[in-house]
Amino acid sequence: LLNTLGGIPMQELVCFRAPFLQTGCNTTFKVLKKLAFLYDSSMPLGHGSSWHSWEYPKSRV
Repeated sequence: LLNTLGGIPMQELVCFRAPFLQTGCNTTFKVLKKLAFLYDSSMPLGHGSSWHSWEYPKSRV
């Protein structure tokens, strides 16, 4: 979609975020590795983490 509708070249797409933060476990990560993605931002941090993360809308909590 980003390539087709947004005009972003495939070689510039280096990150991934799964819809609704739901990954397909190892299958997702194997495919991302094969496609040479550099990182995935689908897995949110757990409670008590010292790392910064984004806020979820109250409707999703």
